[in-house]
Amino acid sequence: MVPTKALGIDIGGTSTKLGLVNKTGELLRFTSFPSRAQEDFKFFLEDLKSVTEDFLNEDKVIGVGIGAPDASPLDGTMSRPANFKWGEKVHLVDGISKVLNQKAFLTNDANAAALGEWYFGAAKGMTDFVVITLGTGVGSGFISNGRLLWGKRGMAGEFGHIVTKPNGRDCSCGHRGCLEMYASARGIRQTVLEFLAESEAPSSLRGYDLKNMSVRKIEKAARAGDLFALKTFEKTGHILGSKLADLIALFDLEAVILSGGVSRAGQLLLKPTLESMEAWTFPAFRGNTKLLLSEMENANAAVLGAAALVFNELE
Repeated sequence: MVPTKALGIDIGGTSTKLGLVNKTGELLRFTSFPSRAQEDFKFFLEDLKSVTEDFLNEDKVIGVGIGAPDASPLDGTMSRPANFKWGEKVHLVDGISKVLNQKAFLTNDANAAALGEWYFGAAKGMTDFVVITLGTGVGSGFISNGRLLWGKRGMAGEFGHIVTKPNGRDCSCGHRGCLEMYASARGIRQTVLEFLAESEAPSSLRGYDLKNMSVRKIEKAARAGDLFALKTFEKTGHILGSKLADLIALFDLEAVILSGGVSRAGQLLLKPTLESMEAWTFPAFRGNTKLLLSEMENANAAVLGAAALVFNELE
C-alpha cells in the first residue's frame, strides 16, 4: 500500500519552506526558496511551481496544506499581510491550486505550527496550549478545549500585534509598540543595536547595522559572554514573558510552546521568558503552565502542521 502523503507549505516573509509528509509525521522530502515577498505574487507562484515539480511528479499526494501570515481559511486569502507586497488581498488557495493542480487548504502560519505540535510534537495529548512563532514576525496558534481557534474571520492569533509599549517602535502594520517589534528577529536585532549605541564598551557585535546583524550572531556572542547580547535576550524574554502571562490568564493554558527561528536560541531566551512569565502570571495560574521549545526538527512545525491540515480536512 502506498503511504498517504501531503504537501505542506509554510509561507514566511523571508522564505517559503515545503515538504512531503506522511501520516506519522515523517518529513520525507524538504526544500525552501526565497518568498520574494517584496515582489509581485506571480513570481512566487512561478518559483513554487518550479520547486515542487519534482516532488509532485515523483510522489502522489492527497492535497496541499498552506500556512501563511494574515491568512483566512474561510475564503482562502491572505489579507493585508504586514511583511508582503503581494496586494491587499492575496488569493493563495486559488493561485496555488491552479499552478500545482492540487486540492489546497489554508490556515494561518501559526495555526499550522500549532497543528504540527499537536499531531507530531511537544503538544501530543494536550487539549489547551498555544504555539508562539518567533521569526520574521510573531504569531500564535491556539488549541482550546481540543479545538483549533480560528475566530470570526478565520484570522485569530495575531499575538505579534498586541501593543506592548504604547508609542514604541514603528511596526510594519502601521501601529507603534507591537510585540513583534521586540520579540521578532528584527526586534531583537534592533534591541542589541540600541544597547550598543548607549555604551562605548567593547563588543564582538560592533560594526554591524540592522541589515547585516542577525539573531544567530547575537546568539553566538551571548554564548561567548558578550554583555550586550546577554542583555538583549534578557530584555526580549522580559517583554515576551509578560505578554505570555496575559495569555495564561485568558486561556488557562497547559503549555506555551516557542517555535520559529528565534526559538533556536534555546535557554538564552527561554530562561528570562519563563522568569518573566511566572512573575506576571495571575497567582491562581502560577506554576501550572509549562514553557517548552518546539520538538520539530529544524523548527519545521509549520510545514508538518500544514500537512496535518490536509489529513484533518480530507479525513
